[in-house]
Amino acid sequence: MLLKDRRASDVVGRERIAQALVSTGVFATPALSLALPSGYSLGILCLLLAGLLGLPDYISRSRTTIPAAVLHFLLAAWWMVCVWFFRIDNVGWNHVEGYERLLKYALSPLAAVALLTFRPPPQLAWYGCTVGAILAGATAITQVHILGYERANGHTNAIQFGNLALLLSLWSAVGLHYFRGRTFRTLWGFLGMIGGSAAIFLSGTRSAWWITALAVLVYLWATLRPRHADAGPRGTGTYRALGPIFIVLVSGAITVLMWQPITNRISEGLRDLQLYHDNNTDTSLGHRLAHWKLAWRLGYEQPLLGWGQQGYEKRKAELVSTNEAPSTVLRFRHAHSDVLDLWAKAGLVGVVSYCLLLGTPLWYSLRLWRAQRTHCTDPDALVIRYAALCGTVTVLCYVGFGLTQTFFAHNNGNMMYLYMTILWLCLVFGVRPQNNQTRLVKHA
Repeated sequence: MLLKDRRASDVVGRERIAQALVSTGVFATPALSLALPSGYSLGILCLLLAGLLGLPDYISRSRTTIPAAVLHFLLAAWWMVCVWFFRIDNVGWNHVEGYERLLKYALSPLAAVALLTFRPPPQLAWYGCTVGAILAGATAITQVHILGYERANGHTNAIQFGNLALLLSLWSAVGLHYFRGRTFRTLWGFLGMIGGSAAIFLSGTRSAWWITALAVLVYLWATLRPRHADAGPRGTGTYRALGPIFIVLVSGAITVLMWQPITNRISEGLRDLQLYHDNNTDTSLGHRLAHWKLAWRLGYEQPLLGWGQQGYEKRKAELVSTNEAPSTVLRFRHAHSDVLDLWAKAGLVGVVSYCLLLGTPLWYSLRLWRAQRTHCTDPDALVIRYAALCGTVTVLCYVGFGLTQTFFAHNNGNMMYLYMTILWLCLVFGVRPQNNQTRLVKHA
């Protein structure tokens, strides 16, 4: 009897520790993502440890079937990392970064097990995103206006910083719409949007600016629905419109305040374009155009499997030596575009794998979001709609990021996409929607 009591006590203690780790991970992954060097890793580590603690419980209770949406995304991610490993990362089978990325993707199911087993409160994710956006804004203001940086870059580079700040700001905005109801919570969400917006503009990341404009349109389209679709238990039509209206006003105000830096960056882009037409590719936009042109040509030469990393660099050097490509393309090991980089190095196999990596969660997120459209007076349905819309926004932003930057060549690009997408998908299955919504969530 005493032995059974001790075992039961050990199980309860392990579950409490795992629950605390999951809650910490859900909050800390977005909250610390830009505030500390590799800050997201602390939250992800908590999720992985909780997954190890929860794995026996997950198996023993006959819950070994991972929901289809999560399973299909994990399979797409594993396939993509294999393409990276064999065609790009693992140069000469001795490239440490290749094995490191392979390990991080291989461990990702533990995070899914933790989230599905212990089911953290979804509000923690929103608070984490909001805190992350506020800290990103504080970091940007400190670096530019106190330390004298030309562009805010956090603890990464300016492009990664601005793009991830955009994601944090959007996740905060979506949560403000679905977790509203108290004045403090509303003001907290507004601060998140302001902080994220400041980080976006102070980073000087031009790609994030046009993606921001498109993302705001998507947000307005998704949230300005008929009253019966999105109104929560305390919602009214006027209150429901405050979030979108505030976003438009804040975006306009920040644009006015940052008008001079914005126009300077736009003028630089136009000047770079003119220099490119004059055969000068040694500019920010010029070397991108040169890389894109070269990557398209190399992919066309090897359309099925591409050149691989070593073949890509060797062929690039050959074209430069014969004056068929400018020397500026030798400055980077990638093509400054996720799709074109994969097209040149992994051919159609790489492009299809990339489409599956982004398309799988987009398909399920849109499906779940649309299914809850007429049942959002139920708090559980609001959580599903929130998580699904965050997942949709994540994929759409990454599509935009990858057009002008090899975003997945960076550790934070990989980790934030992989584990935050797992988080959004798993939050859907942490609730039990009623009526005719149960069947969709069960089989999604």
